[in-house]
Amino acid sequence: MVEEKVFSFTRFVKYMLSKILILVICAVLGAGVGLLLTVGEEKQNYEKYSGRMSFDIVEYAALLKPEGHLSEGDFSAIEIHLTQIIESCRTSDVIAKTYEQVKDRLYPTWESETARNQAFYVNFLVTNGTNALNIIHYYDVRNDEDRACAVFVIDTYLQTVRETLQVKYPELAGDAYDKVVTVSEVVQDRAFSVELQTKNQRQSVLAYILIGAVAGAVVGGGVILALYLFGTRLKSTADVLPADKATVIRADDAGAVGAFLARVQAAKARRIAVLTLQKDEKYEAWVAKLQDALQKSGATVKTVTFCAEGTEWISYFKERAVQESDYELYLYNDDSVEIASCLAGQAELSAFFFNQSEVKAKKLEQGVAGISGDSYSCTLIHSTNRSYLD
Repeated sequence: MVEEKVFSFTRFVKYMLSKILILVICAVLGAGVGLLLTVGEEKQNYEKYSGRMSFDIVEYAALLKPEGHLSEGDFSAIEIHLTQIIESCRTSDVIAKTYEQVKDRLYPTWESETARNQAFYVNFLVTNGTNALNIIHYYDVRNDEDRACAVFVIDTYLQTVRETLQVKYPELAGDAYDKVVTVSEVVQDRAFSVELQTKNQRQSVLAYILIGAVAGAVVGGGVILALYLFGTRLKSTADVLPADKATVIRADDAGAVGAFLARVQAAKARRIAVLTLQKDEKYEAWVAKLQDALQKSGATVKTVTFCAEGTEWISYFKERAVQESDYELYLYNDDSVEIASCLAGQAELSAFFFNQSEVKAKKLEQGVAGISGDSYSCTLIHSTNRSYLD
C-alpha cells in the first residue's frame, strides 16, 4: 500500500468534483446576495449638460482695428491674441471662482464638503473648440432641483468668464463682449442620460451577480478544502490501524477478489466474514463476485446475511449445526460496530469493506479494535481517489 501524507492537488480536484454541489450552492447563494445588494444599492443617475462659447474673430478684429485694412500679419497677431483670451477662460482661477459661487447648491444632501469639491472638479469640464469653448457638466440628478443646479453651474461659469474677461481685456467691456462672444443655451444631452442609465443598471446588476457568484464559489472551495484536510473520513489506514492489521486490498481493482481468496486459502479459513461499518452501495456486487469465485473453484458456499435489526445473528449461532459446506460466508452491510465485531469473532477470517471517502476513521478504529484474536485479515477499500491514499 502506498501512503502519502502530503497534500495532493490532483486528488483534491477529484474530491472537489465529488462535492461539486457544495460549490454550486455557494455560488448560487453568492449570486443571490449580489442581486440583493443591487436592489438596496443607491444607484447614481448622472445627466450630461452642455454649453458653448463661440468667439467671432472678425468682430474682435473690428474692435481692435475699426478702420479695417488688416494686413496678414495684423490678422495673425489678432488670432494669437484671441487664442490667449480663450485660454484664459480655462484657468484654475476661473474654475475656482465658479466653484466658490456654486458650492452651497451642489449636492445639498451630502455631508462632506470634500466630496462635493471632488465631484465638481471631476465632472465639470471645459474643452477647446475652433475659436470656441465647450462646457460640459455631469451631475447626479435625483429631482428637478438637481437639474436646475446642473444648469446653474454652467451659467455661473459663463458669467464668471464674462466678468473676468471684461476686467482683463478692456476692449471687451460693455456691449462689445456680446458682439465677440456668443453663448449658446445650456442643454441636456438626453441620449447620453438614457444610455448611461441603461448601461449602468445593466453593468451594476451583472457585476454584482458575477462578483457574488465568484465569491460564493471561493467560499465553497474553502469549505471543500477544509473538509478534505480536516474531515473525519479515513485518510490513511496506518493512522488508525496497528501494523499487523493494516493490510489493504483495493476492492475496485480487477484482481481484488483473487487477492482476498489468496489470503483465505493461506489462512485455511472456512468461515469468512465480510463486514461493513456503514451501508455501502457497492458491497453486494463485490461479495457476489467473491461468492461466484468460490463456487467456480468447485467449493460449496453457504451465504448468511445479517442485519443490525433484531437478534438474528444471536439465534443463528446458538442454533448453528455442524458446518456442511466448504465455506460459510457471513455478510453484514450495516452500521453497528458491536454486531460487526461479534460476527468477526465467529469467523475464522474477517475483513472490513468500505468506501474510503466516506467511512469515519474513528469508526474503523473502533471496529477493528473490537475484533479479538487473529481473525481480522485485511481491509477492503474502494473510492480511494478522494483521499490521501493513492
